Amino acid sequence: MRKLGTGWRRFQRIIPPADAPIPVDVATRTGLEAKVSDISEGGVELRYSSGEPPRPGDSMTLLLHLPQEAPVRARARVCHVDATRIGLAFTDLTPQGRESLRRYVQIHGAERSLWHRVRQLWAG
Repeated sequence: MRKLGTGWRRFQRIIPPADAPIPVDVATRTGLEAKVSDISEGGVELRYSSGEPPRPGDSMTLLLHLPQEAPVRARARVCHVDATRIGLAFTDLTPQGRESLRRYVQIHGAERSLWHRVRQLWAG
């Protein structure tokens, strides 16, 4: 994974393309419906539409369905929660899961410029 040269993030983050969303199952939160709004090798941001949101510091188990990859099971710690978003930092990933995330970010990161990402964030 390529580290960013500037800014405070350790890993490059990718917004999944609208035509190829990343489905996610939240194993530890029944009724929490969420979708991936951005992802990196270090964590993920989920937008949730229903269900009881977790609190910062809570632990969650996710099953990420990356395109053309085996499902990635990840343990994550909740870093922040607001009215519609949950920010999570991965705390436990298998080496295969980390490699799957690395490939996904490299492929989609090469397709997207920073300007494209800013426009998506502004519109979304």
